[in-house]
Amino acid sequence: EPQECTLNIISLDFELKKKWDFSYLGNKISAKISDSAFGEQISKGEAFRSGDSLLVNMEITKHYDFRSDTFINKGYLITKIIKHLPRSNQSTFEFPKN
Repeated sequence: EPQECTLNIISLDFELKKKWDFSYLGNKISAKISDSAFGEQISKGEAFRSGDSLLVNMEITKHYDFRSDTFINKGYLITKIIKHLPRSNQSTFEFPKN
């Protein structure tokens, strides 16, 4: 079942053929995006850049590891982009003149 989460974009593929790289809970993950409506947004020219965030519904495939007696995340699939959260612009700083 998909869970709602926020991902920070590290690298992207505007054609949605390759996996995008994200930061998720402090870990780098690669996830495929299957949301066709998101592809339409990209085609219409919505701008995305590294450092932006996406609020998404994501399915996480887990594998049970008998040696450690725990489930380990094995794959990620983004089924819906809920919201694009552009990163804030860095403010400028003026240095004092001597």
